[in-house]
Amino acid sequence: MLSLLLTVALMMSPDIEPPPKYKIRIEKHEIWLDTTAGPRRVIYDAAASYPVAVSGSGDKVAYAVPDGKPAPDGAKPSMMIAVVTAGGRAVSKFAPPDPYFDSLEWIDDYRPSITLGGHANSIYWVLDSNTGKTLKEFWGGFDFLWSHDRQHIARRALGPITSEDENEVPFESDDLSSLMFNYEGKGVYPPEDPKTEKPYERILGDLTWSPDDEWVSFPERENPSGDSYVVLASPEGGVLRDSLPVDVEHNAKIVWTDDSHFQINASKRTLYFAIRDGKLGEVPSPALH
Repeated sequence: MLSLLLTVALMMSPDIEPPPKYKIRIEKHEIWLDTTAGPRRVIYDAAASYPVAVSGSGDKVAYAVPDGKPAPDGAKPSMMIAVVTAGGRAVSKFAPPDPYFDSLEWIDDYRPSITLGGHANSIYWVLDSNTGKTLKEFWGGFDFLWSHDRQHIARRALGPITSEDENEVPFESDDLSSLMFNYEGKGVYPPEDPKTEKPYERILGDLTWSPDDEWVSFPERENPSGDSYVVLASPEGGVLRDSLPVDVEHNAKIVWTDDSHFQINASKRTLYFAIRDGKLGEVPSPALH
């Protein structure tokens, strides 16, 4: 019976998020919301372009529209942002901080965000959906990830690191990782090596917030040892870390099952961890209880 209850609890975990209620698309100049109740037409706009995004409640839609300025052949046109309600009523149209933004998403029902830049060094703006005013601006990093309560944003940054290939030939890549929170613009993890006065060389994997927003979690690999770990870092500066008995893949993702338990798949195994008395450690599979 206990095993069954644990299985049900895992299935009902708040961090294993269901598919989004709304999907947004543009078809023949019409913006459509695909909902669980079926497709719903939002608006016809002959200028509607991607990217397009719907707020979490489904109440507002933001999309790109060309600003009408001429662009050289083959060049990306400059864009404005249009915001409408789900019923098609115009809310605002404004020029973003950079007209060549790459992505558009909603943080909540009032703040859309846009991103410009490459894999390792992006600029991220938080905007007011009614006025287009820039509320916050982040320079550097990628994988911008808001906590569930939208109070903190975590992101990764990259830097040069020297590794060895299978023939032990050294090569340099940009895999060296660091973690940043909110607006400081500096790495808060990994810690500094007192011998070199430089951060330890670590390669950080995908970020995931705990359900209670106490921790950002991620797998990591040390350099040059190649040893694998799971790490929890808090916006207040706390860090919990434990080793993995197997190698971790670059795309491994931590899945939380409640505020103090999570699991990770690595090397075709599922490993389980728990926070107990302020310490992080591996625990047996819930199915064994």
